[in-house]
Amino acid sequence: MVKTAFTLLDNLLSALTGNAALSAMVDAKIYKNKPLEKSDVDLRNAVNKSLISCEAQDISGQLVASDPIFAVDIRSRKGTDGGAEYCAEIADVIRIILDDGFTGAEVLKVQGDVAFDKNLAAYRCRLEVFCHVKVSYILSLTPSIASPQGAGQEIIFVAAATPSQGLEYRFLVNGPGTGSASRDMTGWQSRNSFAWRTSDQDVGASVITVQVRGGPSKGAADQSTTANYTITATSAGTGTAPEISSLTPSLASPQEEQTKIDFICVATDADSNPILYRFFLTGPGTANVKMLVQDWSHKNAWQWQPQTVDVGESTIEVQIRDGLHAKEGSYDDNATASYTVTAIAGIGTAPTITSLAPRLASPQPPGTEIEIIATAAGPNGVELLYKFWHKPPGANWKDLSPWGTQNWIRWIPTLADSGTNSIRVDVIDGLHAERGSYDATSTISYTISP
Repeated sequence: MVKTAFTLLDNLLSALTGNAALSAMVDAKIYKNKPLEKSDVDLRNAVNKSLISCEAQDISGQLVASDPIFAVDIRSRKGTDGGAEYCAEIADVIRIILDDGFTGAEVLKVQGDVAFDKNLAAYRCRLEVFCHVKVSYILSLTPSIASPQGAGQEIIFVAAATPSQGLEYRFLVNGPGTGSASRDMTGWQSRNSFAWRTSDQDVGASVITVQVRGGPSKGAADQSTTANYTITATSAGTGTAPEISSLTPSLASPQEEQTKIDFICVATDADSNPILYRFFLTGPGTANVKMLVQDWSHKNAWQWQPQTVDVGESTIEVQIRDGLHAKEGSYDDNATASYTVTAIAGIGTAPTITSLAPRLASPQPPGTEIEIIATAAGPNGVELLYKFWHKPPGANWKDLSPWGTQNWIRWIPTLADSGTNSIRVDVIDGLHAERGSYDATSTISYTISP
Protein backbone atom coordinates (compact mmCIF):
# COMPACT_ATOMS: atom_id res chain seq x y z
CA MET A 1 0.00 0.00 0.00
CA VAL A 2 1.32 3.46 -0.93
CA LYS A 3 2.00 5.68 2.05
CA THR A 4 0.10 8.97 2.03
CA ALA A 5 2.02 12.16 1.47
CA PHE A 6 0.99 13.26 4.97
CA THR A 7 2.85 10.32 6.54
CA LEU A 8 5.87 10.91 4.32
CA LEU A 9 5.84 14.61 5.20
CA ASP A 10 6.36 13.65 8.84
CA ASN A 11 9.23 11.39 7.75
CA LEU A 12 10.77 14.23 5.74
CA LEU A 13 10.42 16.53 8.74
CA SER A 14 12.14 13.93 10.93
CA ALA A 15 15.01 13.58 8.45
CA LEU A 16 15.68 17.32 8.62
CA THR A 17 15.12 17.87 12.35
CA GLY A 18 17.26 14.81 13.08
CA ASN A 19 20.31 16.38 11.45
CA ALA A 20 22.20 18.29 14.13
CA ALA A 21 24.13 20.50 11.70
CA LEU A 22 21.01 21.65 9.88
CA SER A 23 19.09 22.15 13.11
CA ALA A 24 21.87 24.36 14.45
CA MET A 25 21.86 26.47 11.27
CA VAL A 26 18.21 27.44 11.85
CA ASP A 27 18.12 27.28 15.65
CA ALA A 28 15.85 24.20 15.40
CA LYS A 29 13.21 26.31 13.60
CA ILE A 30 12.10 23.49 11.30
CA TYR A 31 8.32 23.35 10.91
CA LYS A 32 5.56 21.57 9.09
CA ASN A 33 3.33 23.86 6.99
CA LYS A 34 4.56 27.13 8.52
CA PRO A 35 2.48 29.98 6.98
CA LEU A 36 4.49 32.80 5.43
CA GLU A 37 2.68 35.41 7.50
CA LYS A 38 3.88 33.71 10.71
CA SER A 39 7.56 33.78 9.76
CA ASP A 40 8.44 37.25 10.96
CA VAL A 41 9.02 36.38 14.65
CA ASP A 42 11.71 33.80 13.82
CA LEU A 43 13.22 35.96 11.11
CA ARG A 44 13.57 38.88 13.57
CA ASN A 45 14.35 37.18 16.89
CA ALA A 46 16.11 33.86 16.18
CA VAL A 47 19.90 33.90 16.47
CA ASN A 48 20.38 32.86 12.83
CA LYS A 49 17.25 34.68 11.61
CA SER A 50 16.21 31.66 9.52
CA LEU A 51 13.60 28.91 9.41
CA ILE A 52 12.44 25.96 7.32
CA SER A 53 8.88 24.89 6.47
CA CYS A 54 8.17 21.39 5.14
CA GLU A 55 5.06 21.10 2.99
CA ALA A 56 3.28 18.46 0.87
CA GLN A 57 2.35 19.05 -2.74
CA ASP A 58 1.88 16.86 -5.83
CA ILE A 59 2.08 17.69 -9.50
CA SER A 60 -1.35 16.12 -10.07
CA GLY A 61 -2.80 17.26 -6.77
CA GLN A 62 -3.16 13.76 -5.34
CA LEU A 63 -1.74 13.40 -1.85
CA VAL A 64 -1.58 9.59 -2.11
CA ALA A 65 0.44 9.42 -5.36
CA SER A 66 3.30 6.96 -5.71
CA ASP A 67 5.49 9.86 -6.86
CA PRO A 68 4.73 12.72 -4.44
CA ILE A 69 6.43 16.10 -4.52
CA PHE A 70 7.30 17.96 -1.31
CA ALA A 71 8.43 21.52 -0.73
CA VAL A 72 11.17 22.47 1.71
CA ASP A 73 10.73 26.25 2.04
CA ILE A 74 13.85 27.99 3.38
CA ARG A 75 13.46 31.58 4.64
CA SER A 76 16.39 33.70 5.88
CA ARG A 77 17.48 37.25 6.74
CA LYS A 78 20.89 36.37 8.11
CA GLY A 79 23.94 38.23 6.86
CA THR A 80 24.79 41.57 5.39
CA ASP A 81 23.27 40.50 2.06
CA GLY A 82 19.85 40.02 3.66
CA GLY A 83 20.04 36.22 3.80
CA ALA A 84 20.83 35.23 0.19
CA GLU A 85 24.12 33.43 0.82
CA TYR A 86 22.94 31.80 4.06
CA CYS A 87 19.76 30.60 2.36
CA ALA A 88 21.89 28.93 -0.35
CA GLU A 89 24.12 27.29 2.30
CA ILE A 90 21.06 25.79 4.03
CA ALA A 91 19.79 24.52 0.68
CA ASP A 92 23.13 22.77 -0.01
CA VAL A 93 22.99 21.01 3.35
CA ILE A 94 19.42 19.85 2.70
CA ARG A 95 20.38 18.47 -0.72
CA ILE A 96 23.12 16.39 0.92
CA ILE A 97 20.76 15.10 3.64
CA LEU A 98 18.15 14.04 1.06
CA ASP A 99 20.62 12.54 -1.39
CA ASP A 100 19.95 9.04 0.00
CA GLY A 101 16.21 9.66 0.45
CA PHE A 102 14.34 9.43 3.72
CA THR A 103 12.19 6.86 5.49
CA GLY A 104 9.58 5.49 3.10
CA ALA A 105 10.68 7.39 -0.01
CA GLU A 106 13.42 7.53 -2.61
CA VAL A 107 14.42 11.07 -3.61
CA LEU A 108 14.71 11.41 -7.38
CA LYS A 109 15.49 15.10 -7.70
CA VAL A 110 15.76 18.27 -5.61
CA GLN A 111 15.44 21.63 -7.37
CA GLY A 112 14.91 25.25 -6.42
CA ASP A 113 16.55 28.69 -6.58
CA VAL A 114 17.22 31.43 -4.05
CA ALA A 115 15.15 34.59 -4.60
CA PHE A 116 14.17 37.68 -2.61
CA ASP A 117 10.60 37.78 -1.26
CA LYS A 118 9.58 41.39 -0.77
CA ASN A 119 6.57 40.45 1.35
CA LEU A 120 8.83 38.66 3.83
CA ALA A 121 11.69 41.11 3.39
CA ALA A 122 13.82 37.98 3.32
CA TYR A 123 15.41 35.54 0.91
CA ARG A 124 13.63 32.26 0.15
CA CYS A 125 14.61 29.02 -1.53
CA ARG A 126 11.62 26.78 -2.11
CA LEU A 127 13.17 23.39 -2.82
CA GLU A 128 10.92 20.95 -4.66
CA VAL A 129 11.68 17.38 -3.57
CA PHE A 130 10.58 14.82 -6.15
CA CYS A 131 10.09 11.38 -4.56
CA HIS A 132 9.16 7.83 -5.45
CA VAL A 133 7.43 5.39 -3.11
CA LYS A 134 7.96 1.73 -3.89
CA VAL A 135 4.74 -0.19 -4.44
CA SER A 136 4.23 -3.88 -3.56
CA TYR A 137 3.05 -6.15 -6.34
CA ILE A 138 1.99 -9.78 -6.70
CA LEU A 139 4.61 -10.77 -9.26
CA SER A 140 5.32 -14.03 -11.10
CA LEU A 141 7.64 -15.09 -13.94
CA THR A 142 6.76 -18.09 -16.13
CA PRO A 143 8.67 -19.70 -19.05
CA SER A 144 6.82 -20.81 -22.19
CA ILE A 145 8.59 -24.20 -22.06
CA ALA A 146 9.54 -26.09 -18.90
CA SER A 147 13.22 -26.40 -17.95
CA PRO A 148 15.51 -28.03 -19.08
CA GLN A 149 15.82 -27.37 -22.82
CA GLY A 150 18.60 -27.85 -25.35
CA ALA A 151 20.87 -25.06 -26.56
CA GLY A 152 19.38 -23.17 -29.49
CA GLN A 153 15.84 -23.29 -28.09
CA GLU A 154 13.95 -20.01 -27.74
CA ILE A 155 12.16 -19.62 -24.41
CA ILE A 156 9.69 -16.81 -23.76
CA PHE A 157 9.43 -15.59 -20.18
CA VAL A 158 6.18 -13.83 -19.26
CA ALA A 159 5.81 -11.65 -16.16
CA ALA A 160 2.43 -11.19 -14.50
CA ALA A 161 2.02 -8.34 -11.99
CA THR A 162 -0.95 -7.20 -9.94
CA PRO A 163 -1.79 -4.32 -10.09
CA SER A 164 -0.51 -4.02 -13.65
CA GLN A 165 -1.49 -0.52 -14.77
CA GLY A 166 1.29 1.72 -16.08
CA LEU A 167 4.14 -0.68 -15.29
CA GLU A 168 7.49 -1.09 -16.99
CA TYR A 169 9.48 -4.34 -17.00
CA ARG A 170 13.16 -5.17 -17.32
CA PHE A 171 14.57 -8.67 -17.84
CA LEU A 172 18.06 -9.78 -16.82
CA VAL A 173 19.95 -13.06 -17.27
CA ASN A 174 22.72 -14.37 -15.01
CA GLY A 175 24.40 -17.57 -16.11
CA PRO A 176 27.18 -19.18 -18.17
CA GLY A 177 26.28 -17.13 -21.24
CA THR A 178 26.71 -13.84 -19.35
CA GLY A 179 29.91 -14.73 -17.51
CA SER A 180 27.90 -15.40 -14.34
CA ALA A 181 27.04 -11.69 -14.11
CA SER A 182 23.59 -10.12 -14.43
CA ARG A 183 23.10 -8.78 -17.95
CA ASP A 184 20.25 -6.43 -18.87
CA MET A 185 18.58 -8.10 -21.87
CA THR A 186 15.75 -5.66 -22.63
CA GLY A 187 16.09 -2.34 -20.85
CA TRP A 188 12.92 -0.86 -19.35
CA GLN A 189 9.92 -1.62 -21.57
CA SER A 190 6.13 -1.72 -21.38
CA ARG A 191 6.08 -5.26 -22.80
CA ASN A 192 5.87 -7.90 -20.04
CA SER A 193 7.69 -10.67 -21.91
CA PHE A 194 11.23 -11.53 -23.02
CA ALA A 195 12.32 -14.04 -25.68
CA TRP A 196 15.58 -15.76 -24.70
CA ARG A 197 17.33 -17.33 -27.69
CA THR A 198 19.81 -19.71 -26.09
CA SER A 199 23.13 -20.95 -27.48
CA ASP A 200 25.99 -23.26 -26.50
CA GLN A 201 27.33 -20.51 -24.25
CA ASP A 202 24.22 -20.81 -22.07
CA VAL A 203 24.67 -24.53 -21.28
CA GLY A 204 24.22 -24.91 -17.52
CA ALA A 205 22.01 -23.22 -14.91
CA SER A 206 20.89 -19.61 -15.37
CA VAL A 207 18.72 -17.23 -13.34
CA ILE A 208 16.27 -15.00 -15.20
CA THR A 209 15.14 -11.91 -13.28
CA VAL A 210 12.27 -9.57 -14.02
CA GLN A 211 12.09 -6.16 -12.37
CA VAL A 212 9.00 -3.93 -12.35
CA ARG A 213 8.53 -0.26 -11.66
CA GLY A 214 5.58 2.14 -11.75
CA GLY A 215 4.59 5.73 -11.09
CA PRO A 216 4.91 8.78 -13.34
CA SER A 217 8.65 9.19 -12.75
CA LYS A 218 9.54 5.58 -13.56
CA GLY A 219 12.55 5.53 -11.21
CA ALA A 220 14.37 2.50 -9.80
CA ALA A 221 12.83 -0.97 -9.69
CA ASP A 222 10.02 -1.40 -7.17
CA GLN A 223 10.12 -5.20 -7.03
CA SER A 224 11.64 -8.24 -8.73
CA THR A 225 11.32 -12.01 -8.96
CA THR A 226 13.40 -14.76 -10.54
CA ALA A 227 13.12 -18.06 -12.38
CA ASN A 228 15.82 -20.75 -12.57
CA TYR A 229 16.39 -22.39 -15.95
CA THR A 230 18.77 -25.08 -17.22
CA ILE A 231 20.11 -25.33 -20.78
CA THR A 232 21.55 -28.67 -21.92
CA ALA A 233 24.15 -29.34 -24.62
CA THR A 234 23.00 -30.33 -28.12
CA SER A 235 24.82 -31.72 -31.11
CA ALA A 236 25.97 -28.28 -32.12
CA GLY A 237 27.73 -27.86 -35.44
CA THR A 238 25.73 -30.48 -37.35
CA GLY A 239 23.87 -29.65 -40.52
CA THR A 240 24.51 -26.70 -42.82
CA ALA A 241 25.09 -23.12 -41.76
CA PRO A 242 22.60 -20.53 -43.10
CA GLU A 243 23.45 -18.46 -46.17
CA ILE A 244 22.45 -14.97 -47.35
CA SER A 245 20.81 -14.69 -50.75
CA SER A 246 20.49 -10.89 -50.84
CA LEU A 247 20.52 -7.61 -48.91
CA THR A 248 18.23 -5.15 -50.69
CA PRO A 249 17.03 -1.60 -49.90
CA SER A 250 13.34 -0.81 -50.32
CA LEU A 251 14.27 2.33 -52.30
CA ALA A 252 17.10 2.52 -54.81
CA SER A 253 20.13 4.67 -53.95
CA PRO A 254 20.48 7.65 -53.81
CA GLN A 255 17.72 9.11 -51.62
CA GLU A 256 17.37 12.40 -49.74
CA GLU A 257 17.92 12.65 -45.98
CA GLN A 258 14.81 11.98 -43.82
CA THR A 259 13.64 9.28 -46.27
CA LYS A 260 12.73 6.00 -44.56
CA ILE A 261 14.57 3.08 -46.17
CA ASP A 262 14.14 -0.59 -45.26
CA PHE A 263 17.12 -2.91 -45.76
CA ILE A 264 15.79 -6.45 -46.21
CA CYS A 265 17.92 -9.57 -45.91
CA VAL A 266 16.86 -12.81 -47.59
CA ALA A 267 18.60 -15.85 -46.10
CA THR A 268 18.04 -19.61 -46.11
CA ASP A 269 18.91 -22.49 -43.81
CA ALA A 270 18.96 -25.95 -45.38
CA ASP A 271 18.05 -27.53 -42.02
CA SER A 272 15.14 -25.10 -41.44
CA ASN A 273 16.77 -23.79 -38.26
CA PRO A 274 15.62 -20.31 -37.10
CA ILE A 275 17.96 -17.56 -38.27
CA LEU A 276 19.17 -14.57 -36.26
CA TYR A 277 20.11 -11.24 -37.91
CA ARG A 278 21.98 -8.15 -36.83
CA PHE A 279 22.71 -4.93 -38.76
CA PHE A 280 25.62 -2.47 -38.79
CA LEU A 281 26.03 1.02 -40.28
CA THR A 282 29.29 2.69 -41.34
CA GLY A 283 29.36 6.18 -42.85
CA PRO A 284 29.46 9.93 -42.25
CA GLY A 285 26.83 9.69 -39.50
CA THR A 286 28.99 7.23 -37.52
CA ALA A 287 32.30 9.04 -38.16
CA ASN A 288 33.08 6.10 -40.50
CA VAL A 289 33.18 3.71 -37.54
CA LYS A 290 31.09 0.53 -37.79
CA MET A 291 28.11 0.93 -35.45
CA LEU A 292 25.64 -1.74 -34.35
CA VAL A 293 22.16 -0.42 -35.21
CA GLN A 294 20.06 -3.55 -34.62
CA ASP A 295 21.25 -6.42 -32.42
CA TRP A 296 20.61 -10.13 -32.86
CA SER A 297 16.93 -10.86 -33.46
CA HIS A 298 14.69 -12.85 -35.79
CA LYS A 299 13.81 -9.66 -37.67
CA ASN A 300 15.36 -9.81 -41.14
CA ALA A 301 14.99 -6.08 -41.91
CA TRP A 302 16.25 -2.79 -40.51
CA GLN A 303 14.68 0.63 -41.16
CA TRP A 304 16.95 3.65 -41.56
CA GLN A 305 15.84 7.28 -41.66
CA PRO A 306 19.10 9.09 -42.43
CA GLN A 307 19.71 12.58 -41.05
CA THR A 308 21.83 15.49 -42.26
CA VAL A 309 24.91 13.95 -40.65
CA ASP A 310 24.42 10.89 -42.90
CA VAL A 311 24.71 12.81 -46.17
CA GLY A 312 27.26 10.96 -48.29
CA GLU A 313 27.96 7.27 -48.87
CA SER A 314 27.35 4.68 -46.14
CA THR A 315 27.72 0.91 -45.90
CA ILE A 316 25.02 -1.29 -44.37
CA GLU A 317 26.10 -4.76 -43.23
CA VAL A 318 23.94 -7.69 -42.13
CA GLN A 319 25.28 -10.74 -40.28
CA ILE A 320 23.38 -13.99 -39.71
CA ARG A 321 23.72 -17.15 -37.61
CA ASP A 322 21.53 -20.04 -36.51
CA GLY A 323 23.13 -20.59 -33.08
CA LEU A 324 24.40 -24.05 -34.07
CA HIS A 325 27.60 -23.08 -35.85
CA ALA A 326 29.19 -19.66 -35.24
CA LYS A 327 29.19 -18.43 -31.66
CA GLU A 328 27.29 -15.34 -30.48
CA GLY A 329 30.27 -13.04 -31.01
CA SER A 330 30.68 -14.22 -34.63
CA TYR A 331 28.40 -15.09 -37.57
CA ASP A 332 27.71 -17.75 -40.18
CA ASP A 333 27.41 -15.38 -43.15
CA ASN A 334 27.34 -11.66 -43.92
CA ALA A 335 26.55 -9.23 -46.75
CA THR A 336 26.95 -5.50 -47.35
CA ALA A 337 25.22 -2.81 -49.38
CA SER A 338 26.45 0.69 -50.22
CA TYR A 339 23.95 3.55 -50.09
CA THR A 340 24.17 7.26 -50.87
CA VAL A 341 22.19 9.92 -49.00
CA THR A 342 21.78 13.41 -50.48
CA ALA A 343 20.85 16.68 -48.82
CA ILE A 344 17.26 17.91 -49.10
CA ALA A 345 17.16 20.39 -51.95
CA GLY A 346 16.32 24.03 -51.34
CA ILE A 347 16.70 24.32 -47.56
CA GLY A 348 20.37 25.16 -47.30
CA THR A 349 22.94 23.61 -45.04
CA ALA A 350 22.29 22.38 -41.53
CA PRO A 351 23.27 24.58 -38.57
CA THR A 352 26.69 24.31 -36.95
CA ILE A 353 27.89 24.93 -33.39
CA THR A 354 30.83 27.30 -33.08
CA SER A 355 31.25 27.14 -29.30
CA LEU A 356 29.90 25.67 -26.06
CA ALA A 357 31.39 27.47 -23.06
CA PRO A 358 30.70 28.05 -19.34
CA ARG A 359 30.69 31.53 -17.78
CA LEU A 360 32.68 30.18 -14.83
CA ALA A 361 35.85 28.22 -15.55
CA SER A 362 36.13 24.63 -14.33
CA PRO A 363 36.51 23.46 -11.57
CA GLN A 364 33.81 24.84 -9.24
CA PRO A 365 32.35 23.58 -5.92
CA PRO A 366 28.89 21.95 -5.59
CA GLY A 367 26.01 24.41 -5.34
CA THR A 368 27.62 26.95 -7.69
CA GLU A 369 25.27 28.42 -10.31
CA ILE A 370 26.96 27.81 -13.67
CA GLU A 371 25.68 29.21 -16.95
CA ILE A 372 26.69 27.33 -20.09
CA ILE A 373 26.21 29.10 -23.42
CA ALA A 374 26.03 27.60 -26.90
CA THR A 375 26.83 29.64 -30.00
CA ALA A 376 25.45 28.25 -33.25
CA ALA A 377 24.72 29.47 -36.77
CA GLY A 378 22.09 28.30 -39.23
CA PRO A 379 21.21 29.07 -42.86
CA ASN A 380 19.14 32.04 -43.92
CA GLY A 381 18.41 33.27 -40.41
CA VAL A 382 16.29 30.23 -39.53
CA GLU A 383 15.41 30.07 -35.80
CA LEU A 384 17.42 27.38 -34.03
CA LEU A 385 16.29 25.05 -31.26
CA TYR A 386 18.60 23.88 -28.46
CA LYS A 387 18.49 20.94 -26.05
CA PHE A 388 20.99 20.57 -23.19
CA TRP A 389 22.09 17.31 -21.54
CA HIS A 390 24.08 16.39 -18.43
CA LYS A 391 26.14 13.24 -17.80
CA PRO A 392 27.20 12.99 -14.13
CA PRO A 393 30.31 10.98 -13.22
CA GLY A 394 29.66 7.27 -13.80
CA ALA A 395 26.05 7.82 -14.87
CA ASN A 396 24.00 8.10 -18.06
CA TRP A 397 22.92 11.19 -19.98
CA LYS A 398 19.85 13.00 -18.64
CA ASP A 399 17.90 16.05 -19.79
CA LEU A 400 18.86 19.50 -18.55
CA SER A 401 16.27 21.22 -20.74
CA PRO A 402 13.55 20.52 -23.33
CA TRP A 403 13.93 21.74 -26.91
CA GLY A 404 13.69 25.54 -26.99
CA THR A 405 15.11 28.73 -28.49
CA GLN A 406 17.16 29.57 -25.38
CA ASN A 407 20.83 28.98 -26.19
CA TRP A 408 22.03 28.75 -22.59
CA ILE A 409 21.33 26.68 -19.50
CA ARG A 410 21.76 27.35 -15.80
CA TRP A 411 23.23 24.30 -14.04
CA ILE A 412 23.55 24.00 -10.24
CA PRO A 413 25.62 20.87 -9.53
CA THR A 414 25.14 18.93 -6.30
CA LEU A 415 27.62 17.02 -4.16
CA ALA A 416 26.66 13.89 -6.14
CA ASP A 417 28.13 15.57 -9.26
CA SER A 418 31.62 15.69 -7.74
CA GLY A 419 34.16 14.65 -10.37
CA THR A 420 34.23 15.05 -14.14
CA ASN A 421 30.85 15.85 -15.71
CA SER A 422 29.88 16.13 -19.38
CA ILE A 423 27.55 18.84 -20.68
CA ARG A 424 26.15 18.46 -24.20
CA VAL A 425 24.02 20.61 -26.46
CA ASP A 426 22.09 19.40 -29.52
CA VAL A 427 20.92 21.89 -32.15
CA ILE A 428 18.30 21.61 -34.90
CA ASP A 429 16.70 24.11 -37.27
CA GLY A 430 13.54 22.09 -38.02
CA LEU A 431 14.53 21.73 -41.67
CA HIS A 432 16.90 18.81 -41.38
CA ALA A 433 17.02 16.47 -38.38
CA GLU A 434 13.95 15.89 -36.19
CA ARG A 435 13.78 16.42 -32.42
CA GLY A 436 14.72 12.80 -31.79
CA SER A 437 18.08 13.52 -33.43
CA TYR A 438 20.15 16.65 -34.10
CA ASP A 439 21.81 18.71 -36.84
CA ALA A 440 24.84 19.49 -34.71
CA THR A 441 26.08 18.53 -31.27
CA SER A 442 28.89 19.61 -28.98
CA THR A 443 30.15 18.37 -25.60
CA ILE A 444 32.39 19.85 -22.91
CA SER A 445 33.80 18.41 -19.69
CA TYR A 446 33.36 20.21 -16.34
CA THR A 447 34.83 19.29 -12.98
CA ILE A 448 33.01 19.73 -9.68
CA SER A 449 35.34 19.78 -6.65
CA PRO A 450 33.84 19.73 -3.12
